[in-house]
Amino acid sequence: MQNETYPIMTDDGKMFCKCRNDGTTVELIGKNCSMSIQELVSKASNPKMAQQRRYKQMKNRAAKQI
Repeated sequence: MQNETYPIMTDDGKMFCKCRNDGTTVELIGKNCSMSIQELVSKASNPKMAQQRRYKQMKNRAAKQI
C-alpha cells in the first residue's frame, strides 16, 4: 500500500478528494491543496488552529492591499 493514490467518493458517487498513502502518512489531496489526515483532525477539533494561517499567506494578502 505504499505510494498509492486513490479517490475518496461521497455516498452519491462524486469524488470528494484523493488520498495518498506512502506507508507512514496519509495525505488528503483536494482541488487546491493537500493536508495530512493528522492535521485535518487537529484543525477539526480545534477551531483556533483551523483559523490560523501561514505567515506567507498573510504577507501576500498584505502586499495585495497596498
